[in-house]
Amino acid sequence: MTELLPSRGSRLAAVGGGLASALLMWAAAPPLDLRGFAFVALIPILWVLHRSSKPRAFMAGYLCGTVYFFLHLNWILKLSKEEVTIPWIMIPALALLALYFALFQAVPVWLASRLRDRRGWSPVWTLPFLWTAFDALKATGEIAFSWGSLGYSIAPLTSAIQVSSFAGYWALPLWIVALNGAVWALASRRHPRAAFALGLLLLPWAIGAWTVGRAPQTVTEVDATLAQQSPRDGAIRFGLVQANTPREIKWDPDYRQIVIQDLVDQTDVIAREQRPDLIIWPETAAPLRVLWVEQLRQMVRDGVKRNQTWTLVGTLDAAKIEEGYEHYNSAILFDPEGEPSAKYNKRQMVPFGEFTPWKGVAPWLAEIDFGQSEFTPGRHPGQFDVEGVGRLSCLICFESTFPTLARRDVADGARFLINITNDFWFGPGSGPTQAARFAILRAVENRTPLLRCANSGITFAVDPYGRVYGETELFETVLCSFDVEPGRGPSFHTRTGDWILWLTSVLASVLIFCAWVGGGPPGTRPS
Repeated sequence: MTELLPSRGSRLAAVGGGLASALLMWAAAPPLDLRGFAFVALIPILWVLHRSSKPRAFMAGYLCGTVYFFLHLNWILKLSKEEVTIPWIMIPALALLALYFALFQAVPVWLASRLRDRRGWSPVWTLPFLWTAFDALKATGEIAFSWGSLGYSIAPLTSAIQVSSFAGYWALPLWIVALNGAVWALASRRHPRAAFALGLLLLPWAIGAWTVGRAPQTVTEVDATLAQQSPRDGAIRFGLVQANTPREIKWDPDYRQIVIQDLVDQTDVIAREQRPDLIIWPETAAPLRVLWVEQLRQMVRDGVKRNQTWTLVGTLDAAKIEEGYEHYNSAILFDPEGEPSAKYNKRQMVPFGEFTPWKGVAPWLAEIDFGQSEFTPGRHPGQFDVEGVGRLSCLICFESTFPTLARRDVADGARFLINITNDFWFGPGSGPTQAARFAILRAVENRTPLLRCANSGITFAVDPYGRVYGETELFETVLCSFDVEPGRGPSFHTRTGDWILWLTSVLASVLIFCAWVGGGPPGTRPS
């Protein structure tokens, strides 16, 4: 048996372990983007779990989560005064969010420590299931938030993420935490089968490398030469308009005609020079409610009709109801004659940005003006059937962070995923890069290509294996086109759903039950 550290040493170990894990997790994601750190980031926490008491384990987990989320979400502090009416509130708001999200790391660490004491079960085996279950729980409820999950830090490691097409996104954090445990066990020589377990856990990476190596190229960035040619057989040409409309004029009513005219002019250029089958504008590219202002609507109609090209326009919309109006963040599909033929209203809103959580039980929250909007969630999937293109699914901004939305749309027949977004409010920090990572996973999970069109960047195309094409820089005006073959059908994960998450949740529930009921005397420890 390994003895517990003395109280003072245990406290110092908990602080040191929590801080070390927080910094390693932060370094694995943008801005540092040291992806490999994800596979060792939890080793300090595991060290604490094998050396400290339950309160110290909770302290380490909570400190780790608080520091990690405060650093990882620091882009919140970069929001400009145009978006935030109470600027001084941002630091306490970030601190409160970090303290709240940290609970979803502290509790599984504490439970693993309790199982260690009451059952003698090593955290190496219990922590992956508990960590993943609570990570998924964080992505539910009024302030559902997937940001900061370990799986997204390895999105650019194409070979490592292929397992998500079989088991879904939640297989990634489960796998990463398990790999951390195997590395810890091997390094500390605590488990005789650690080397075997580590080799077994590396198999998905090896299989992923083999899969990507054999994968066909189904996405091509269109250059000046290809622009003069038709897309290859079976491919569709998408034109993406990264308008880079400045925030200073985007919502100013005095500039709305200038903004629309700039978008129409850019659309004329991409239609003439690259001849796409479908042109995509970013989220809320057309400011205000374009369908409600006849002059703006006519400008869009004339531009689309002139080019005779299907055009997907991000804008705002509304509907009259008895109590007044419902307001939507929308994407509207204009046919080649310039008529709006279909519309999609965003389903998943940004907490405190696009709606006020808990206002039903705490109405006073809605009285505080943070600069937030109050949108009504859409009630229907983002499916568009486009003649000559096929069925595509639209995800607006924050919706790309939710695996279920994309999976359901692809299961319903979508063969292209479109993610339109307006990320200029992130500023020049790590926020836009972090946001772009979600789109890569949505493509791989469903074996379906994805086109991401952002107002100020990052715009790109992703093939069904997570390979990124034509990634743009931030805050540039860019017109880019891609020839993309449609997805060849749902992946195993798309057809079967989040079975790995259900299995993980059941096992985590059993572990929680075992942590509370029965077991050996407190203080017994695994070697």
